[in-house]
Amino acid sequence: MLLFGYWLGTDLGVFFCDSQMIRADLDIEERMRVRRIRYKVDIAPRTCVVLILGFGFTLALQFGSPLDGVLLALV
Repeated sequence: MLLFGYWLGTDLGVFFCDSQMIRADLDIEERMRVRRIRYKVDIAPRTCVVLILGFGFTLALQFGSPLDGVLLALV
């Protein structure tokens, strides 16, 4: 649940940064500052999506999924 929260929250942060970068009333320095922030925040949703998949399969294995250790390692 925590990974989903990090994924969704940071993805919304990236969306907000994108909406700020296209504003016509901001000068180029401010847009570049927002762009740098966006690149730093954008790493978190990408990392969380990958971790959610592995974590989900691990939980499924604990609750009786037919996946064994070899298939889980491949995923």
